[in-house]
Amino acid sequence: MTEIQSQPITVAASLKELTAYLSHADNLAFLMPEQVVRWESSGNRCRFAIKDTADIGMEYRHTSKEGHVIYDSCDPAPFPFQMIFRLKPSGDRMSEASILLMAELSPILAMMATGPLRRFTDMIVEKLAEIYGEQRPNPTDTGSP
Repeated sequence: MTEIQSQPITVAASLKELTAYLSHADNLAFLMPEQVVRWESSGNRCRFAIKDTADIGMEYRHTSKEGHVIYDSCDPAPFPFQMIFRLKPSGDRMSEASILLMAELSPILAMMATGPLRRFTDMIVEKLAEIYGEQRPNPTDTGSP
């Protein structure tokens, strides 16, 4: 199993708000980078293609008590995978978000696809930050009172 972790990002949204948003496949359309084409969604499923690659299908499975919103691959999918939006509270109306993509890739495919898939997951969390507003530490804040 190949595990691909996006960069974590802190956004100005509560855990409840993010889990509600991410648990609807229709909302994922707003998070997709411009390389995604032929987007379709209905209910808890979505289907799309990344330019010049195969079609990809995902289905919302559940939200865990830890705040993970989980999508599983479904037909069509070039390989079995699970996309996990990992969310945790990070202060008042703030949350940290990242994506863990767990994919069953052959060693050769893992070597070729890990970099592009990591960039893909990073682009999705960056879009989430655009929607909700990214929160960065104040560079002049030294952390002391």
